[in-house]
Amino acid sequence: MTIALSNDPARFARELNSAQRAELKVIADELVQQRSEIRPTSDTGRELISAAEAAAILGVSPRTVTRRAFQLGGVQIGGRWLVDKERVMRHQKG
Repeated sequence: MTIALSNDPARFARELNSAQRAELKVIADELVQQRSEIRPTSDTGRELISAAEAAAILGVSPRTVTRRAFQLGGVQIGGRWLVDKERVMRHQKG
């Protein structure tokens, strides 16, 4: 599929025909599915989990996890905190 890109998203959407819209929908759905299957890792190869996942493991709120993110090997990516799963598990054990 070849589509001329525009800096104006509304104009771009108006210029798509129904077949192009359907094809873009399929591509978008595939990307969403792939994204849900990817587990983020740090530069060191450690598995990263969300603040919500860490909170569930530790029995605290996600806000508490974000406050302790540095202690848990956390990184902020796009406004979202991810923490090192191994450190969370060690922290849980005491």
